[in-house]
Amino acid sequence: MTSAGDGANVYGIFITNLFGTGTITNSSVTNSQTNNLKISNNAATPGTLTVGNSTFTTTDPVNGGDAVNIETGVGGTQVGNLTLNLTGNNNLNSSQGDGLQAAANDNSTLRVSVNGTGSNYNGNHERSSVFTRTRYDLCAVRDVCYRRRKNCRTGEPSNQALSR
Repeated sequence: MTSAGDGANVYGIFITNLFGTGTITNSSVTNSQTNNLKISNNAATPGTLTVGNSTFTTTDPVNGGDAVNIETGVGGTQVGNLTLNLTGNNNLNSSQGDGLQAAANDNSTLRVSVNGTGSNYNGNHERSSVFTRTRYDLCAVRDVCYRRRKNCRTGEPSNQALSR
């Protein structure tokens, strides 16, 4: 899929409330207006998405966001239960935002597993942010992650690096 959308908040692939399991393999989504892959889960029913051997590169210079953007518990006191497995040989490159942005909000659960073997996460304008926030606690999934937009504790803008 190439050049999905013609304005802000248009995604190459947009998945909401994934129940059960899903798989994206051997796929290419490039030049989307906002995010190439957007997943938003607000349901307590567990969902699992596995992505392998796929390419999510380049987002629009004006409206562009992340190559892959995952969030749970969005919009008020929401729950959400999602597992994302990036199994290897994925290219998340050259996006205006992050290669991978993951956030668990409110009372939600988000598990992210990244196998970087054969993968490329280069050329993104922001550093990849892989973090979870549950009940205002922030913990790094990787050794160092960066958070954008707002500090979870103070609400102030932040680009602060975090470490475990």
